Amino acid sequence: RESLGFYRKNNIPIYGSGLNEKEACAPLLWEDHGNRFAFLAALAWWPDTAWATADEPGACYYYRNVGSIMDTIRKLSQEVDIVAVELQFAETYNPWPTREQVAEFRALRDAGADIVTGVQSHVPQAMEPFAAHDPGGPGIIVYGLGNLFFDQMQDWETRTGLIARHTIYEGRLISTEILTTVLEDFAQPRWATPAERAGILQSIFDAAPPRNQLPTPMPTATPPPQPADVTPTPELNPPTPTPVPQPGAVWPQPAPQPVDHYWLQRPTAATDNQLGAPTYAFGNTQNGRYRVHHGTDIANPSGTPLLAPANSTIVYAGLDQPPFVLGAYPDFFGNLVLFLLDQNWQGRPVYVLYGHMQSVAVGANQRVEPGQVVGQTGMTGIAIGPHVHVEVRLDEMDYDHSYNAELWMSPLPGHGTLAGQVVTPDGRAWPEVPLLVYRVEGEDRRLVQIATTYADDPGIHPDPVWAENFVVANLPTGQYQVVLRLRGNILTQDVTVQEGQTSYVTFSVAP
Repeated sequence: RESLGFYRKNNIPIYGSGLNEKEACAPLLWEDHGNRFAFLAALAWWPDTAWATADEPGACYYYRNVGSIMDTIRKLSQEVDIVAVELQFAETYNPWPTREQVAEFRALRDAGADIVTGVQSHVPQAMEPFAAHDPGGPGIIVYGLGNLFFDQMQDWETRTGLIARHTIYEGRLISTEILTTVLEDFAQPRWATPAERAGILQSIFDAAPPRNQLPTPMPTATPPPQPADVTPTPELNPPTPTPVPQPGAVWPQPAPQPVDHYWLQRPTAATDNQLGAPTYAFGNTQNGRYRVHHGTDIANPSGTPLLAPANSTIVYAGLDQPPFVLGAYPDFFGNLVLFLLDQNWQGRPVYVLYGHMQSVAVGANQRVEPGQVVGQTGMTGIAIGPHVHVEVRLDEMDYDHSYNAELWMSPLPGHGTLAGQVVTPDGRAWPEVPLLVYRVEGEDRRLVQIATTYADDPGIHPDPVWAENFVVANLPTGQYQVVLRLRGNILTQDVTVQEGQTSYVTFSVAP
């Protein structure tokens, strides 16, 4: 009510929300230079406390009003020049729109919308333009704009965003210009450089959904019964359907009284980014796009100093080439440094690897102390954007002995770690299953991350103490709810994240 009152006091037109459901779902009609517009917006996402009701303010809930929304679009398409619809769909961190998303957005287009925009994605998503000869005439679907003013600085993709600038002339959409942005210093966007822009555009062009591959069913008025039901579904690209998850290997159990082992300093200074990228975390494949990830990626500009993680000896420093091939194949990590910690884990040697470095400043057999500069952030080897790849390896120094480095690096001040298992009753791990992590503050609940269980891969291993198959690192202390949707089950667990500690949850789901 306070927000709506502010807008009205200052004569700011609004749509998509209101003092009640009827007002929230009403279109905003607008005319400019003889061009007649209608704007609508709806929320197809949770929490339900955000939805307007007959007598309570909030957003227009899409699934409860989908029939009237479609009727309104059809009617307005005959009365105005441009119908523009915005839909807050399931939040995602992938450039590929999900199958559900494509079907729903195309249905809005088929009903008569000229411009359909998704405002849910934390990374730029694909676009789908329509020409004058297409049914419905010229138009465009913008599946997701990414982050513009936001705080997700830990990953290159979440720092990027799109602004779609539409040109309307004599009642027709004649062009859409795609402007590209990059976040700096938390919530301060700048224009992308030409090279950055090329990369952003290539990503969304590669993610464009194939035409006529999917039928465009009309949406139903039956909403998902629980928040987890809007978990992203398999992506369109690659076009082969993602198989139904199947349980994998038998998984170990956590220690009876697990104790944290945050022995490592983070590889960058407090004045630089110290957060690992959540979109390509340990054990992740980005829905099959990439090789299973064996480490944590911490992005910073090229040349950012990299610091030794602990008292240790340099085993190797240089190119990932024979006779020291420490990646999946030669030059996988480019310039790297391999540390052997002074401290063993129950008699087992502990190795730490920094990869993709621009330069190294240490040599083999050199002793280093925590915080000592050992090189610079870069993007040598197989790397997209400048970052340092951090791995922890137990027993052996080779590529197939990797453990999650986030359970060894100290959390940031005021932060903790969430770890857990998703297993079958007989103890087999469920691979590559998404979990939604919500921060809970009183009556408010906000999605903060979509975690994924580890892929089934012999080269990655659960922690010897925690035996986890998913980790969410560096969560601010407080109350959280973890939601899992799997095999028709919708399970939730509440958990408290404490500073400098690992909190743990377990889900058991039968095949």
